[in-house]
Amino acid sequence: MPRKEVKYYCEMCNRPYTTVSEANQCERLHLSIKDISPKFNFGDRKKELPTTILVTLSDGKKIEYYRERG
Repeated sequence: MPRKEVKYYCEMCNRPYTTVSEANQCERLHLSIKDISPKFNFGDRKKELPTTILVTLSDGKKIEYYRERG
């Protein structure tokens, strides 16, 4: 006879769990993006791509990512 197996997945990392509460707990541990702010260099004539992107996370931390020169 076939067996039935139920799994619950964290929406953030897709990790499987056997209970809903475990999956919910995993989801609460992940930080989410609250805001993204691109910054452009006005000296760049094309202004196609931002030179930096400031990301604000759900816990209030801010991380700045820089475009690689190339």
